[in-house]
Amino acid sequence: MTMIINPYAFGPPAVTDPFWANVSALLHFDGADGSTVFIDQTARSWAAGGNAQIDTALSKFGGASGLFDGSGDYVYSNDSPLLDFGTGDFTAECFAYLQVNNTLQYIFSRYSGSGSLGGFAMAVNASGKLMLVHQGVAFLTAGATTLPTGAWVHLAIARASGVVKLFVDGVEDASASSSTDFTAGIPTNSYIGVNYDGATFSQALNGNMDEFRITKGVARYTATFTPPAAPFPNS
Repeated sequence: MTMIINPYAFGPPAVTDPFWANVSALLHFDGADGSTVFIDQTARSWAAGGNAQIDTALSKFGGASGLFDGSGDYVYSNDSPLLDFGTGDFTAECFAYLQVNNTLQYIFSRYSGSGSLGGFAMAVNASGKLMLVHQGVAFLTAGATTLPTGAWVHLAIARASGVVKLFVDGVEDASASSSTDFTAGIPTNSYIGVNYDGATFSQALNGNMDEFRITKGVARYTATFTPPAAPFPNS
């Protein structure tokens, strides 16, 4: 008798990330409602600022998300060169659920020095468009896509071989050639959900966030793609 072994007898194989070694930050924003503990799967430490908290009323995956009320809520991590992109490839992405799309609000920022000199930021401008900010000014603003309110949308910025692209729900929305150094020249913290110019917090995110991930050295997206349909792998 030939015995046939079912390879899935103990469940399907675990999904892994081929670029896990390049992941500098991964927050699922899971946890108990109202919690101010933000777990990064890379073991990086993040702390809550303002009233930033876990919210179980809204989620893209996992039954919870990060809640930012637009009044100075943020999550921050101490300085790390692993969050500096330099002149190389990178990907910054998340799912966002905006409450408003008519005001400038920041998703992620890493600046150096007073006046936002240097660094990198992922933001939504006052017209509701995804944009990349460098040295405190809009470096690359998305094209025709106005981000929705009251709905989850996947946002990504990626650079591959000197070409920076912005993606909204997997669709390329803007592109520019650039070898700009996005390193923060002075040691600085990294912030999720707010802009910090070295002296003042401003342009806070008004909405929820899920599946925030930074990948240094890899452009995960170079053309139109299907947005993730499950939480990002933890390994």
